Order: sequence, then structure tokens, then C-alpha cells
Amino acid sequence: MELEYLNRQKMPSLDVFLKHLDTFFVSIEHDIPLTIETRNSNYLNEEYFSLLKKWNVSHVFSKKLYMPHIYEVYEKYGDQLNDKVIVRLLGGDRKIIEEIKEAKWGLLIEEKEDLPQIVEML
Repeated sequence: MELEYLNRQKMPSLDVFLKHLDTFFVSIEHDIPLTIETRNSNYLNEEYFSLLKKWNVSHVFSKKLYMPHIYEVYEKYGDQLNDKVIVRLLGGDRKIIEEIKEAKWGLLIEEKEDLPQIVEML
């Protein structure tokens, strides 16, 4: 599940978000693996990862311009992870990237300076 950025008009607080997630997880069958990607950096905390662990839902580590480094999130909450995760290395400003690559999605735009830390995390 890839979620959009949830501003205060869409989601008033982390507590409300977690209650919605919990209600959703209660209501679904758990016979297929489920992962979730949040785009709110302030949601990446102990309560969030505990809820995912409780329901055996995996986290999507997403490297985006406005999110904390994935390896920093891993260092803090790696012990809360389930046996599967997804890592998305999306990078910087999407508009700039699309201008550079001219709609050719199979291209590497730039090497990441923190690639050793990412590899170590993986």
C-alpha cells in the first residue's frame, strides 16, 4: 500500500492514522503479504513499527527527498521489522529527474553518495 503524504486536513494526527490502520488490519484477511509505505516522516516511530509487527505487515523503506535516510530508520526500528521489507530508492526531486531522463525510466541518473550505507543496511 503506497500512501500519499497525509497533511492535517487528510489525517489530523499520528494517533488517528494508527487507529485507522489498526481498524483496516482487523477487517482484512491476512493470507497474502501486505506492505505499507507512508510518506510522513513523523509517522516513522515506535508505535507505527509496533503496529506493523503486531499485524505482520511489512514496512516499505523509501528513499525520497523529504524522508529520513532509510538506513537511519533501519538503525532505530530494525528490531521491530517482520521477515520481509521492500526498499525503494527513488531519490531526489521527481520533476528534475523526469526532465533529465526524458521519460526513460530504466536510467540511473546519479550515483548516491550514501550507497555504502544503503548496501550495509541491506
